[in-house]
Amino acid sequence: MIFPIFTVLEKIDPSLLEASKDLGANNWKTFMKVTLPLSLKGVSSGIIMVFLPTATSFTIPQIVSRGRIKLIGNIIEEKLGLATAAVDYPVGSLISILILVIVLGALYIISRVDAEGETLL
Repeated sequence: MIFPIFTVLEKIDPSLLEASKDLGANNWKTFMKVTLPLSLKGVSSGIIMVFLPTATSFTIPQIVSRGRIKLIGNIIEEKLGLATAAVDYPVGSLISILILVIVLGALYIISRVDAEGETLL
């Protein structure tokens, strides 16, 4: 999450922050009106980079935590009966579809916000 945000913040022209100060904005207003809007591409990219592994990975947390920590992938695996005999296809399918909708929605928002393609995807 830190790397995409840092990359976007590094690209912000310091003259924009200086111009905001020259126009009478305080630190908070400069952050809200200049820095935050310019850094939203990195924030959205970071969210996707952090969310996708938690949504799709189930073997690494299973091995590392010996089954004590459950991520979304582990819950889907349990509901679809891949690891146990208990099967709940509707709930497993619903969780899978919700993850798909969230990821596609995030990609759509990024494509609308970042028409130039500067996001680190």
